[in-house]
Amino acid sequence: MNITADEFPVFSFGLNDVKNIFNSLTYQKGTTLYRTFDNLGKNKEIYMRLVGGIPPGGKYFFYAGAQLNAVNYKGAYNNQPFAYKKSSWTFFMYQNYKPVPTLNLSIQGFMRTNSVINFFELKTFGGLTFSANKSVLKKKMNIIASVNDVFRTNKNVFTINVPGFTGSGMRYGDTRRVGLTVKYNFGFKPKEEKKENFEAPAENN
Repeated sequence: MNITADEFPVFSFGLNDVKNIFNSLTYQKGTTLYRTFDNLGKNKEIYMRLVGGIPPGGKYFFYAGAQLNAVNYKGAYNNQPFAYKKSSWTFFMYQNYKPVPTLNLSIQGFMRTNSVINFFELKTFGGLTFSANKSVLKKKMNIIASVNDVFRTNKNVFTINVPGFTGSGMRYGDTRRVGLTVKYNFGFKPKEEKKENFEAPAENN
């Protein structure tokens, strides 16, 4: 179910009910860990999402929202009975400010709590990105400066506790970066590609 305003999704609600669900699982034999696909049984997932903000058109606009995911697995893991329930939240936002027609400032970020990926439970993590876009030379050139993962919070501290396997650790990628990009438009128009008429063949029953 989706509720929209001016073709913009405001509220969403859904239920996924899957049987014989195959998922990527981690197994342990002795000191060896390996990942494979296996049949977990069934899963019911409920999700809800709410978004609001100020529509674009002026000097400033933004949107922000939250999404709830609740999963409920029932089946077998490593040939043992398996029941697993978990709820997680995702928060996100985007803001844009244009003080003058040639300068565009933006900030966007997200935060996830109690997230689960293949039954690896992740502690709260997220990221914040800033960018500034300046047009010069009668808007023929753009100078773009950006900073990703400003506070270095996009890292995963995880634990896993499933039949036959428990563990914990941390994973951190190269997400904190500073960039400077210069773009110049020489005014050349791209050649129009010749599009041939194409019709999909009729299906044969």
